[in-house]
Amino acid sequence: MAQESEYSGPLNDALSPDAGLKKWLYGIGASSYFAFRQMGNQLHISRFSEQGKLECEGVFEAQTRELNLEHDFEISYPSHCAKVTLRQDEQELIYLRQN
Repeated sequence: MAQESEYSGPLNDALSPDAGLKKWLYGIGASSYFAFRQMGNQLHISRFSEQGKLECEGVFEAQTRELNLEHDFEISYPSHCAKVTLRQDEQELIYLRQN
């Protein structure tokens, strides 16, 4: 399972105050930081490198049940610019990019 931790560094300067909920995904080769904003029944997800560089962003739609941003969740693998995998309440949630 993915290791999640609090992150502080160059990324804090790259994210605007309204970036929404942020999650760190630890990787062996490279780690990424994801920012989530609710857009109706979709999520706007931005992915940043460890250095704070925006790698990709887009609107993602749930393929199973929707994420409840008011409850704790973790980001897992695979998660990239086309697909984001989340875990909440012991269930896997898949989000696919729509744009």
